[in-house]
Amino acid sequence: MSGFMSGFEGFVGIDISKDKFDTCGITGEETKLFQFSATMDRKGFDKLKSHLASVSISSVLIGMESTASYHVNLFSYLVSEGYNVILINPLLISNYVKMQLRKTKTDKKDAVVIAQFLRTNGDTLIQRVSLSLISDLRDLSRQRESLVDEMTALKMEIKRLLNITFPELEHMTGIFTKAILKLLLRYPSAHSLKGVDFDHLTQTLIADSQGHKRETWFILVNSFLKNIFFQSLRESPCPILV
Repeated sequence: MSGFMSGFEGFVGIDISKDKFDTCGITGEETKLFQFSATMDRKGFDKLKSHLASVSISSVLIGMESTASYHVNLFSYLVSEGYNVILINPLLISNYVKMQLRKTKTDKKDAVVIAQFLRTNGDTLIQRVSLSLISDLRDLSRQRESLVDEMTALKMEIKRLLNITFPELEHMTGIFTKAILKLLLRYPSAHSLKGVDFDHLTQTLIADSQGHKRETWFILVNSFLKNIFFQSLRESPCPILV
């Protein structure tokens, strides 16, 4: 796979946490291209892409540690954009640091170390994967990105409709839990809850949440039925969320 590795001009290390990532880009001569932190969302991903624009997509090698699930969104985004991205076992980075006799504890330094690790060991990290499999992975990543965009748009539309039919709900609890989504299938508006039995509604939410948060649901429903109707019930039926 020497042909796959040839021509790399930049090496980018990314250290990922739940809400943000730190990244550092260096050249083959270890000249720093950039180093910054960004949020783990599309805005942060696009910021990284803008910094990568100084080199061609095929000439940069990007590496990040495997972090259970935190890396998935950024990894998928970069692959869908056509970049060469490697997931690295954290133990490899740890051993590399020990061999270099460097103490690097902060996330920003970790990103530097990952970039240096790629520069030193990139040839041994590339496995013999056929070009067709790489192409399939990129196609799947693009499909995933498309589905994420559709899901985001759908959530925004649901929130818009609920702002009309059930404006208090978002201020009282998370909308996109299984229990609340099932509740909305039965009662898509504040108006449709008129006359609902307190105990029945509480038990329904408890059942849909598999018995979790019993006291929380009791308090929530009690607040629901005491306060919402005075603010939300319209003189005419509200449109139904479908």
